[in-house]
Amino acid sequence: MLHQPLVSTITTTPTYCGEHDWEDGPAFRATISQLEAKTSSLKQSVKRILKTATACLQANQALLRADEEFMNVLHETTCTKPLFTHYLDSTLNDMTSERERLQYSMQTLLIDPLQKLYECDIKKAEHKKRQFEEESKKYYASLSKYLGGKKNETKYRAKKSRYDMIRFDYYAFLTDLHRGKKETELLYHLFSLQKRNHTYYTIVAQNLEKNKSGLDHVAELIANASKEQAIVSKERLVTRKVLQDALNQVTTTSYESTSPLSSPVSPRAAPNTPYTVKEEKLNSNKKTTASSERKFHGIRDLQSNCNRLTTTGRRKEGVLFATSRPLKVNGSDKPPHGVTWHKYWCVLRTGQLCEYSNWKRSPSAHREPLNLRFATVRVARNTERKFCFEVITPHFRRLYQAMSQGDMDDWISTINNAIEGVLNGVGSTTDFNHDQNPNEQHQLQQPQPQQRRNSMGGAFVGITTEAKRKFYRHSIGPVKR
Repeated sequence: MLHQPLVSTITTTPTYCGEHDWEDGPAFRATISQLEAKTSSLKQSVKRILKTATACLQANQALLRADEEFMNVLHETTCTKPLFTHYLDSTLNDMTSERERLQYSMQTLLIDPLQKLYECDIKKAEHKKRQFEEESKKYYASLSKYLGGKKNETKYRAKKSRYDMIRFDYYAFLTDLHRGKKETELLYHLFSLQKRNHTYYTIVAQNLEKNKSGLDHVAELIANASKEQAIVSKERLVTRKVLQDALNQVTTTSYESTSPLSSPVSPRAAPNTPYTVKEEKLNSNKKTTASSERKFHGIRDLQSNCNRLTTTGRRKEGVLFATSRPLKVNGSDKPPHGVTWHKYWCVLRTGQLCEYSNWKRSPSAHREPLNLRFATVRVARNTERKFCFEVITPHFRRLYQAMSQGDMDDWISTINNAIEGVLNGVGSTTDFNHDQNPNEQHQLQQPQPQQRRNSMGGAFVGITTEAKRKFYRHSIGPVKR
């Protein structure tokens, strides 16, 4: 018999944890959610395997006891003596011993290791998940206090190091559970049991083959007894025929008996009634929303004094702290007293700055994308919080807080480059899909073609950025509120 080629489903190359794999963000949280779902599925599978394996072992033990009782009853029957003498006495004890060893192997090779794997590794995932979530909350609370100037840097560094360690350990634990180590261990236990089954059947087959001559001898005894029984039956038939003829000669009267035969009428089967199934089709209408660009008549020159415009690109994403609502253009530089700062996942792309809340679980757009076509960015003034910068538009000011001085400079430089690209006609301001998950945006590999829109910046290709800003400052009047 030809065997199909073996297809390996085991990952032979170990999965290494790169720095970007366990860095906190939407992609990391999505990976963790997938691994946690697999952990829940693995937990249920192992529980079912343990339950059915235990039931199978108990059934085999009960079957062995029933077979022993059956053989004891057969041994007490006189006619079975040749079978025990020539075959069962030499094979039954060995077969019973092998079956007991097989049951012991099932307990030691499968049930006990799986029970240990379930108790020590799979159930441990719930504890590690709670530990990771609690440490995450503590870290971001500490980060907020540190950025607000209420905590020194030493305590913040210690909290960050502990969070990094717990996050890395949790990621490594889940990857080991699903991408190699523990799955291979589970497969090994199942393989060991099947190998023991193969050994059992091989030993039993060899033992039975060795004692097959006893079965052949019993078969020969049965054949000889059948021949003798056939001769006896033939003699009985002849004797009975003689007796029947004598009976017919003595009897002078013959009895005839007849009985009417009635054939029962079977009821006819009712004709089949066709059964019709109605199918319903559901039609869904897709709704599209179009956003129109706002027209404004003027903007003040709020030039940023950041000079790092050529060292960064026009795209960036990361965590920024901000208030829930923007500030007024001509209002105070400081946000109102007592306003809570929230952390948002911000994405700068195609001339727009988008904010996403609840990015750890299910990211959703916090507000409409901020169009950078007539915006400027600068370091925030007169703020008590650290590393703050603001994006100013004709209608409002949006105040952000970065994680560090370098992070703030990178954001300012990238936003300036994005503004310059829009004014030069290089970039375009494509509206974001507000329902799009930032994880999906992060996973895009092929750049999508961008639609060019007519803008005032496109008419000044070749003119320096400073000249364009002067044009906007002097040609557009004061802001209409």
